[in-house]
Amino acid sequence: MKSSTVLALLCVCSPLLAFTGCTGDDQPNTDAQNAGNNPTNQVRVCTLPVAPPTGMTLTPGDNSGPIHIVFDAGDGYTLLLQPTADPENGIFIWNPSGDVETFVLTPNTGEASRNLNLIFRTSMEGTYTSDSLGQGSFILDGLSGGCGAY
Repeated sequence: MKSSTVLALLCVCSPLLAFTGCTGDDQPNTDAQNAGNNPTNQVRVCTLPVAPPTGMTLTPGDNSGPIHIVFDAGDGYTLLLQPTADPENGIFIWNPSGDVETFVLTPNTGEASRNLNLIFRTSMEGTYTSDSLGQGSFILDGLSGGCGAY
């Protein structure tokens, strides 16, 4: 007898569940969602350098050793591929564009120019690709600041 009473209550109450819950407002939610880890939602804390750095250290992804480049106040550079190798000297052209900076290094020896593209993660570091220096990470030297990720 008890089971039939419970069954009868379920039969009567279950159709009512379909009419309960939400009230009125069937309008779609158009509020923007903010996923805190989405890089497009991050606000820049600082800006990229407005002048070429005084130098940088490249760390190739193949662990072939650090590469150090020093820039002078004009348009000259010195490239040290390895601590025991002779330095390469020449002139450079610097072209910043958004989060990317491009350097064209032209040696004084008349050899082919080197292209170096920096993609910034912070105002002081990021990743690089090059036609002759491989690819990996970089860190800038000689700039004051370094304000972290943006």
